[in-house]
Amino acid sequence: MVFSSDSPEFSLSPFEQALIEAGYLSLSQIHQALMEARRTGIALPTLVETILGESLPDELHRQYQAQQRFALSVIHGVKFF
Repeated sequence: MVFSSDSPEFSLSPFEQALIEAGYLSLSQIHQALMEARRTGIALPTLVETILGESLPDELHRQYQAQQRFALSVIHGVKFF
């Protein structure tokens, strides 16, 4: 299976796209990190920081948190105050 950001089988979130555009990870590394995150339940930013051996910028953390809040709100109906 071929994965690309244009593939309907595998679309990247804005956070994942930002990681690639900023040069933190390749598409292949993103795919591996996503599989590991789903398998272990560890948050994607935590896994990325482990892979990199360094912290991600606060802006990327905020982007990930906003993305997660949006998903919780839209998919699960969780309200945030």
